Amino acid sequence: MAMSSKFIRIFGLLASLLLALTSLNSALAKEAVDVELVLLSDASNSIDNAEIKFQRQGYATAITHPNVLAAIRKGGLGKIAVTFIEWADADNQDTVVPWMVIKDKQSAEAFA
Repeated sequence: MAMSSKFIRIFGLLASLLLALTSLNSALAKEAVDVELVLLSDASNSIDNAEIKFQRQGYATAITHPNVLAAIRKGGLGKIAVTFIEWADADNQDTVVPWMVIKDKQSAEAFA
């Protein structure tokens, strides 16, 4: 039974990733970026609201960290596209933050 549960979680993760990639709107798709990054977070019943908040805060803290911003600027184009999705299973995903281009502190803070 544990293997089946693991398969369902992996399937849910892959389905979420596919959903995120196909939801990339045409305007953003025309803008060249160094990386398209999908941030996924578990929002299933296996964790509580405090853990969900902890995951969100972790991503927000990371994306605005000076070292991360410096790494983004070092890319060939100096910008990345990022989306943040919470998922519970194959049928339950929520795009918390749609695709955004991050290229500086202001755009990172808007994403966070």
